Amino acid sequence: MSERNYEAIGRCVVLRKRIEENLCALQKIKSEIVSADSPFLLDGRLCGSHSLVLSIETNANRCRELLDETMQLVSEHNQHAVAAGLNAIHVIPESETF
Repeated sequence: MSERNYEAIGRCVVLRKRIEENLCALQKIKSEIVSADSPFLLDGRLCGSHSLVLSIETNANRCRELLDETMQLVSEHNQHAVAAGLNAIHVIPESETF
């Protein structure tokens, strides 16, 4: 049996933790957007017409940055996974998730 590459294993562990942290941050952003007030009519008055849009605008760039960083971390993880003897993380296109 070949000797384990503990440096590669350690890198994979750290990278996977960062990937999971980014995914949690993305989920939090999604929750913030979902919980933003939606416009509604109240006795002939339009209320809360900008809260949802402001939440989306505020979070859109951060969401893109997190997703791009996550994809880069996955790529880096997969480079070390071979040496670590670990499975690669496979990116499944959205069209194939269901």
